[in-house]
Amino acid sequence: MAEFPPIMDVKTASKYLLVGKDLLYELAARGEIPHFHVGRYLRFRKDDLDEWSRSHSHQRLTSSSGYCWGLLSASCILAPRNWIGG
Repeated sequence: MAEFPPIMDVKTASKYLLVGKDLLYELAARGEIPHFHVGRYLRFRKDDLDEWSRSHSHQRLTSSSGYCWGLLSASCILAPRNWIGG
């Protein structure tokens, strides 16, 4: 199992959370995930991400385009919100 540092950049945090970098940027821009800036760069504290992940483990993560991302929800499918299977 890989060890993750206590402070992570976007690339490392996306690997840690198993989500895409674009979604991570979007969640941060919407203020939905704990983060901070070092200059213009986003950083994430591992402890904050652990807590955030526990509190959001049964929620779908969707981007503004309507796509569901990540592995935080077993019922998450990669389809637009308005997609109806059939």
